[in-house]
Amino acid sequence: MQPSLLSPIRGMTAPARGAAWMIAAAVAFSLMTWAIRELAPIAASEVIFLRSLLGLFLVLPWLRLPEGRLLRRPRIGIFCLRAGFSYAAMLAWFYAIQHVVLADGVALQFTLPLFTILFAILIFKEPVGFRRWTATVIGFAGALIIIRPGFTAIDGATVLVIVSAALYGAANMAVRYLSRREQAQTLVFYLHALTLPLALGGAIPYWIWPGWADVPWIIVLGVTGTLAHYCFARSMAIADASVVMPFDYLRLPMLAAVGYLAYDEQATVWTWVGALVICSSTFYIVRRESQIARAAERDRA
Repeated sequence: MQPSLLSPIRGMTAPARGAAWMIAAAVAFSLMTWAIRELAPIAASEVIFLRSLLGLFLVLPWLRLPEGRLLRRPRIGIFCLRAGFSYAAMLAWFYAIQHVVLADGVALQFTLPLFTILFAILIFKEPVGFRRWTATVIGFAGALIIIRPGFTAIDGATVLVIVSAALYGAANMAVRYLSRREQAQTLVFYLHALTLPLALGGAIPYWIWPGWADVPWIIVLGVTGTLAHYCFARSMAIADASVVMPFDYLRLPMLAAVGYLAYDEQATVWTWVGALVICSSTFYIVRRESQIARAAERDRA
């Protein structure tokens, strides 16, 4: 019997497997971001449409839905709400990443977990102690270090990165609700299926027919966009979040290298300092939440 390509991963411990899946997710996210930049000047809405279309075809073979229930699910409103937030977030992110320094964009997007915490407090009334509140405030201070308001001009694309992180955080609230009741494949299917018409409507006024040189990047966009979410979900399912999340930060040096080699972009020292502050605070929060979850499980046992 021929060994499977995944045999080396299966032979690892759970933390090592989780780390391997998260590294794969970071690589896929980085390639997807690079593809978005390469597809400019195609409008962000059209890029979203192409990504959703390809992603839909890729996820269909995995999908198992009862016949006749595609649009008659009891939680279809939540699916639509999540799709709306996700589309708006992608629109802001895809546009921004075509105009900002890649390292700055990905560093600022690491504020996403901080927005997720804020929305969890507001929507789910989750209790948050002093230490997590402090870490959240410090994380947002890291974003200010990168942006440096008052010391450098703030352009609209930079603001859109922060807006996209906030919108993704809002979409995560719907995902948190749905993931308790739906399979991962179902969530991915409805995300692509419901964002597809939104993206098409936004793309038509600015439509540019892709050239042959764009085709490889469109394929990279669709494949890596689907793989990234799959690898991320696998990583989080296998190992503790506090173990695997630091490997997601590999996106920063990867995209900084892409920006330097492909676009002659150089990240400033403020980007690295701010990113360190953001990543440290989000890692502390993830670790703290994992400790609280384990303590709650021990109390129930």
